[in-house]
Amino acid sequence: MTQVAQQPAQQNGQVKKFDESTVGTVLTRIDSFQKEGNLQLPNNYSPENAVRSAWLLVQQTLDMNKRPALEVCTKESVANALLDMVLQGLSPTKKQCYFVVMGNKLTMMRSYFGTIAISKRVAGVKDAVGIPIYQNDVFKYTIDLKSGIKTVTQHDQEFENIDITKLKGAYAIVTYDDGRVEYDIMTMAQITASWNMGNAKGNSTAHKNFPDQMACRTVINRALKIPVNSSSDDDLFDEVADVKGKQIQESVKLEISENGNGANGAESIGFDEIPDPPSGEDVTEIPEVQPAAEVKQTVHQNGKQIKADF
Repeated sequence: MTQVAQQPAQQNGQVKKFDESTVGTVLTRIDSFQKEGNLQLPNNYSPENAVRSAWLLVQQTLDMNKRPALEVCTKESVANALLDMVLQGLSPTKKQCYFVVMGNKLTMMRSYFGTIAISKRVAGVKDAVGIPIYQNDVFKYTIDLKSGIKTVTQHDQEFENIDITKLKGAYAIVTYDDGRVEYDIMTMAQITASWNMGNAKGNSTAHKNFPDQMACRTVINRALKIPVNSSSDDDLFDEVADVKGKQIQESVKLEISENGNGANGAESIGFDEIPDPPSGEDVTEIPEVQPAAEVKQTVHQNGKQIKADF
């Protein structure tokens, strides 16, 4: 009985150790980066609120074996996951990101809402909407033979056609601040193949009950992938994330080696390792996951490239 009574206290002690060392270190380093002018965050974005909110989510995150993330993940990976969230200016309370456990590493993953938020911030996107295509809909589009750009020219949909068991596909309409409009179109076979890349394999409750909404999110994610990944500001996010991630690792390296979870030569996670989304009922699941850009050893400061200090 004594052992059972002591077990929760030990677990609470472990969580407290993580809170004081990892979360505190991340917030301290973020504050330092801001004072040095090396970190640009969105207006009205509070990194402390984001990290504290994320910390609550991390405490509830489980791995595939239902073990708490804080029991199996290294401190370096927890620090990197929290830092990556802040560097991208994402809010966990707005469901713009979530956390998954891969082996002994915690990884932050950007959600559907996060992708839209970043596209508006760095790619000049004004709005992005997805529209499902059902059987018997009249749907037509053209392809520019010079640019390969697709343009939807007609979509007539009768109310009686709306049937989630008869989905034929979906398309996204992306409107930019300068007035441009771009389209992306996916068949249901393409959408299903995308879902099969995730752990849920398209079999989560959200996919089964709301396949039309999930199909729209899939095509929107694909439509925004190119403008977000090709924007110069997004490159800045990637480069700063790589540099500052390594600095965070150095900041906690000694403490990790002395306090268990990161000991025994556990490797630190890199921001180019992106796993499949979790298989739960979270409708923010990202069907398609692409590896981040290769690590670059430069950062941008005041509009100029400077060499990283590692």
